[in-house]
Amino acid sequence: MLGSGIIGASGYSGANRSDKRGYVWWPTEATRKELPQYTRRELVAKSRWLDANVGLAGRCISGLANLVGSLTPFANTADERWNELATENFMERAGSSVVFDRASKLNYWTAQIHLLKASFRDGDVLTVLTDTQSGGARFAFYEADQIRNPETDDQAWRDGVRVDRMGRHAAYAVVDPYDEAKAVTVAARDCIYFANQEKFGHVRGLTVLHRAINHVLDITEINSDV
Repeated sequence: MLGSGIIGASGYSGANRSDKRGYVWWPTEATRKELPQYTRRELVAKSRWLDANVGLAGRCISGLANLVGSLTPFANTADERWNELATENFMERAGSSVVFDRASKLNYWTAQIHLLKASFRDGDVLTVLTDTQSGGARFAFYEADQIRNPETDDQAWRDGVRVDRMGRHAAYAVVDPYDEAKAVTVAARDCIYFANQEKFGHVRGLTVLHRAINHVLDITEINSDV
């Protein structure tokens, strides 16, 4: 257990314990252990409540995501005619939500904004690379609550992610859409993991509101009482 030390034990006052300030407690120095599943899920739940009910928090998430917006790629080879045809083909496919999104809700541009919103609000979002019946590229999106450990004794699984000895993501487990009690494993090479990754040792991302949650809740409750 780490926290404020003995009074006067260090020349750095920040390392010493003081009766002039509150006790500082931090559970571990290992970043790989400081964000367990319970902590992350509690932060996600509170962040989602704030996003849904507090205008300031919602603006921080949706406002910033809309401000960032989306990008559009263009073919840039020496063959101008090929560039024109390639761009036309991309625009046609990327602009169709039926072709682009497995759930037929988002297109290439709206998906970028939704990815930002999800990563700001929840800390991460998983995109699974799949295809259409004709073999064209298609994407399936899974939010933070849909990434969970499968039923296994494999200790390499941490909070829905299978990691190797160096912490590299090897696979993800997402809920089965027909049976949410089960999880389906997808290799990392078939996914794009998009996250607000704050530290090298963290397995999952953190909501951007994690530093503001208590403060915004306090303000909201004080306003409600008054």
